[in-house]
Amino acid sequence: MALRCSSRAMEAPVYDNAEVDLITIQMHHGGALLRSPNTRYLGGGFDYFDYVDGKSLSKDVLRQFVSQCRPLCDKDRIKFYHKFRDEWDKGFRLLSKDTDVLGFLGIKDE
Repeated sequence: MALRCSSRAMEAPVYDNAEVDLITIQMHHGGALLRSPNTRYLGGGFDYFDYVDGKSLSKDVLRQFVSQCRPLCDKDRIKFYHKFRDEWDKGFRLLSKDTDVLGFLGIKDE
């Protein structure tokens, strides 16, 4: 896994067939998800995590990503949401357990 800060002008990697389980995650952090009157994410920033092994992704791994971006953040107050397409008001879901994290990637828990 490699952190690629949004402020750096680096291209996203292109994964080949041998790297089929590797993904890039864009993580927004440091802001707030507001639900009224329209659902939107306000403030904060975002970074990318490249070469993430999708099959080993979990809430603990996501928390490690947050610690790299926001080392002073209270880890017990973090909530993770997955945004479906570009429609916050119609397409976001709280990721409350590890199976939710794998589920948004289309990976079934074995």
